[in-house]
Amino acid sequence: MKVRATSDPAEFKAIAFPFLQRDPVLHSVLLSNTEDRINGIIHDPTPPLFLSIHDEAGDVNGAVLCSAHRGINLGALPDALVPAIADVCADQAPNPDSIAGTASAARLLAELLAARNGKTFRQTVGLRLHKLADFTDQHAAGAARQALPAASGRRSEPEKWLLSGLGRVLSASGEGWVAVASGWKEVCR
Repeated sequence: MKVRATSDPAEFKAIAFPFLQRDPVLHSVLLSNTEDRINGIIHDPTPPLFLSIHDEAGDVNGAVLCSAHRGINLGALPDALVPAIADVCADQAPNPDSIAGTASAARLLAELLAARNGKTFRQTVGLRLHKLADFTDQHAAGAARQALPAASGRRSEPEKWLLSGLGRVLSASGEGWVAVASGWKEVCR
């Protein structure tokens, strides 16, 4: 197993996107954050670190994004690949004090980093993802039109509903994901 590291998002995209795009839901943070850096939407105070994990044949079987603002994002990295990235993350990650990923992978990396740097980690956030079982295509009568600002300044009922916070989607099932933080630093997501 080989770990490749780069700070160039375009290089990472060329190497890892074919792998990440096989499951865009579980890798959405890595995909969108890489694209946003390429397009100049996200600007990091220190260069990010992109890792791709390759098998003996050279095929990508894991990818990780480390950045100053988001810490270490493991995406859906399998637990078996976590030990391969621990030293690189400890030595080169711009912010090794925050880890997000599957519960088991985040916990394992936190334990490996804690053993190396002497910090203690704790879970600060837990999330769930939905698994789409059956897709039902939705059709609406009419045609799409460009949204324009309201002339009267009044909000429509759908706008009031969305702005009131009632439009948040709450997940009730799926794989648990966590974010962990070390030492005194709080992570709010």
